[in-house]
Amino acid sequence: MVLAGAVVAAVAARLAYAFWGIGPRLTDDETSFWAIATNLAHGRGFSYLGTPTAWRPPGYVLLLAGLRELGLGIRGVQGVQALLGGALPLLFFGAARRLRIPIWTALGAAWAGALYPPFVHFSSQALSENLAIPLLVLGVWATLVALDRPRWSAGLLCGAAWGLAILARPAALAAFVVGVVVIALARPLGRRLVIAGSVVLAAFLVLAPWTLRNAHALGGFVPVTSSEGFTLWAANRPDAKDLKHVYSDSDPLYPGSETYATYGRFFPGIEARAASEGFDFASAPEAARDEWFRSLMVKDVRAAPGRFLRRAVLKTVAILSPAPSRVSREELTPGVSKTVLWFTSGPLVVLGLCGLGGLALRGRRCGKFLFAAAVVPLVVLAAHLPYVRFRVGAVDPILILASVWLIAVVSRRAGWSE
Repeated sequence: MVLAGAVVAAVAARLAYAFWGIGPRLTDDETSFWAIATNLAHGRGFSYLGTPTAWRPPGYVLLLAGLRELGLGIRGVQGVQALLGGALPLLFFGAARRLRIPIWTALGAAWAGALYPPFVHFSSQALSENLAIPLLVLGVWATLVALDRPRWSAGLLCGAAWGLAILARPAALAAFVVGVVVIALARPLGRRLVIAGSVVLAAFLVLAPWTLRNAHALGGFVPVTSSEGFTLWAANRPDAKDLKHVYSDSDPLYPGSETYATYGRFFPGIEARAASEGFDFASAPEAARDEWFRSLMVKDVRAAPGRFLRRAVLKTVAILSPAPSRVSREELTPGVSKTVLWFTSGPLVVLGLCGLGGLALRGRRCGKFLFAAAVVPLVVLAAHLPYVRFRVGAVDPILILASVWLIAVVSRRAGWSE
């Protein structure tokens, strides 16, 4: 009943937030996701402005295109994404139980997945997090299954899950590598190496068709998306004064960067620098642009490593602080709405009080639930990284599971029974 309640609460919270808290108008990155999906649904391929692209990861675009093919508008998509969010409590609970932790703590993970504010917020947006987060947790669950049952079938299932997660959001690649290493190093070693190989093989087979398509359509090697190079460069540029003008059309040095960040087109300010380095930015294929932006990021970091580290620290501190900082947090975190920033800073005090209440009642079952429900998101909220949206999609699900595992360890040492 408690788990079923988490599923119902997850769907209800997302529907209520989408239909009463958020308007149906598309903004920022949503526009390019929607445009590419519409082109795909209308038979124009994975393209933008008549040109083949890989600016957005294909997983969510394919889902969105299918919904557009059914005739759904933004409200219909929000409704489907709310239903998809109902799978999160089940996935978190399943993964938590695979960690051999008490059931009450696993239920705390389920409720954290159901009501964690950034997850609820993103369900109202036409963004890849809606597919990437469930697939990431599915990959974790499948990895734990492969550890428990070292068979070819489990390894292939695990690899397929991770391949889909990477296609939904490339940031899942880091968690995939960790999962493969964990499986490979488990005992007995020889058998586990074979299972790890099956995981890699299945993931490769899932990713290969899209990578081959990119090589043909974009003129170079692009495993998943062609936007990673620009994102790395723009977000870590040492010339951005006082952390401002990271993605801003008012940038005096690189006008048009905000447009380029959203659409992967139109970036007049960069052409002068490209010309000075002998790079024909205007006519270069998308794959070549991505590689060039990566090289810019490496050059900039090497030129001023101290400023790079300082920027990362200042952005993290500003995001963590519930109080308004001297520099607007919207300027520090490009592409992240004020709603998400409020959700990930304002409730810290309230969650902290709930956690203290749970500790005070730790001898009673209600105290255990209160403690888990409060401390799990509290730990996650406190673990901010410089990229909020990257963190929400790629790191928060892992942190939630790590948090409930830590709570389980503490509870056992405290003598709490399951």
